[in-house]
Amino acid sequence: MDPTWPALRSSIEQQGSDVIVKVEPKVVAGAGRGLFATEKINPLQTLVLIPGHLLLNAKTLNKAYPGCMLPPFPHMSGDTTQHHRLSSTQLLSLHLYRWRRGVADIKFNAYLESLPVSFFDHPLTVILSNHREPLIESLPPAVATMLAAVEKRMQRDWDVVTECFQYFPSIVPPLDMNSMATSIDQLADFVWAWLNVNTRCLYNDLGFAQSEDNITMCPLLDFANHTPLQSISITQDEFALCDGMAFSSAVALQPGDEIYLRYGGHSNAALFTEYGFVLALAEKAHTFNGEVLIDCYVEDLLRSRENYAQKCQLLKDRNYWGDWTLHVEDGVGYPSYRLLPVLRLAHISLGPTSGRELKLWENTILGLAEVVSAENEHGARASLIEICERVTRESEISTPIVKNKMEAARGAEHKDEGYLHALCMALVLWEEAYQVAELVKKAVVDGIEF
Repeated sequence: MDPTWPALRSSIEQQGSDVIVKVEPKVVAGAGRGLFATEKINPLQTLVLIPGHLLLNAKTLNKAYPGCMLPPFPHMSGDTTQHHRLSSTQLLSLHLYRWRRGVADIKFNAYLESLPVSFFDHPLTVILSNHREPLIESLPPAVATMLAAVEKRMQRDWDVVTECFQYFPSIVPPLDMNSMATSIDQLADFVWAWLNVNTRCLYNDLGFAQSEDNITMCPLLDFANHTPLQSISITQDEFALCDGMAFSSAVALQPGDEIYLRYGGHSNAALFTEYGFVLALAEKAHTFNGEVLIDCYVEDLLRSRENYAQKCQLLKDRNYWGDWTLHVEDGVGYPSYRLLPVLRLAHISLGPTSGRELKLWENTILGLAEVVSAENEHGARASLIEICERVTRESEISTPIVKNKMEAARGAEHKDEGYLHALCMALVLWEEAYQVAELVKKAVVDGIEF
C-alpha cells in the first residue's frame, strides 16, 4: 500500500461525515500505483464520494488568496478582466508551488503529500533538461509541435504567477525570499506543480464563467490508472452532494478488481505530451487502433499546389484548417472527416471557371454530394497515398535512430531514466505512425470509400 494512503484516508474521513471510500491503492507492475475495490460493488453503486469542501479547486481556495485573483463567476460586478486574475489552472499551480516551497496547508496537506514527488519522465520535464534537443529530434514532427505548445502554456502560466508575486508580495513563498533561491529551482518546482494540475484535474461544474475554470483536483482518484476502454472505467455520477464528486462503475466489481479512469478519447500523441505516457500498441492487426496527426505533411501538399493562400483562407473560413489525422479502428485505416475536404480542395484549380467545382466541394462538406468529380477524387486519394508513404519513410528512418539513442542512454555513465523512458515512448509513437500510415494506404489501394 502507498505509505501516504492511511493519512490521506484518515484526513478525508475526519473532515467529512458523508465520505464514501470503497477503494485502496496497490502497486501495479509497470504502472506505478493503481486503485482497487475493497469490497463487492454492484453496478452503478457509489464507490467513491468526496464532499465539495474536500476537493482542491478555486472555490475551496477562495479564502487563501485575494478575491481579485480568483476566476470570475458569471455576472460578477466590477472588473473581471484584471490582468492579475488567474485561471483555475494558474491558481491551483500557484497553490501547489507555494506548498512545495514551504507554505503550509493543514487542510489539504495529506492530499498534497500523496501527489507524485517527481515527473522526471514526463517529456516536458525532459525537454527542460540538457536532453531537450535529442528528445525533440526523436519525435514525429506533429508530436514535437504539440509538446512545444504544452511548454508554451506552462511558461505563460509561470509568467502570470511570477507577475502576481509582484502585485501580492504576501503570497511569495519563504524559499523564494531566500538569498540562495535560484530561478532554475523555482521553475522546476512550478513545473512539478503545473504537471500535477495538468494531469490530475477533473471537470467539475463550479459555476465559473469560463468552462475551463470548472476543474478540480480530487483526493483518492489520483491513484487510478488510465484506460481507453469506457466499459471498464468508473464514471462521475451526474448527481452528487452539492458540488462534491461521486464515482461509480457501470459493471459489478469484486474485491481486488482494479478501478480505472478514462481521460477521454485521446491519441497517444496527446497522452504523451499532456500526461506523460503512451498506450502499448495492439499486437494483433484486427485489434489495432491508432491515430496520427499529419498537419505538416498536408501543409506541404497545399504549398506544392497552386492558390495556396486562397485555399488556406477557404479552409479557415469553414473551420477545416488544421487537426488533420489518419486513423485505424479495429485494424481498418481511414482519413479523418477533416482531411478529405482538404485533399479534394488541393486538386481544384481556383480561377474564373472553378465556380462549379467549388460549389460541389462545398456540397461534399455539407453532405449534399459524395465527391467533386471522379478525377478530383482520384487525385485526392493519390495525394493521401503519397502522404502515407512519406510518413512510413520517415518512420523507417527515425526508428533506428531512436533505438540507437536508447542504447546510448542505457549505457551512459550517468543514466537518465526519465530521458530513456521518453525515448521509449517516442519509439512507440513512430511505430504507431508507421502502422497507421500503412493501413490507411492499404484501405485506399483496396478501394475502400471514405
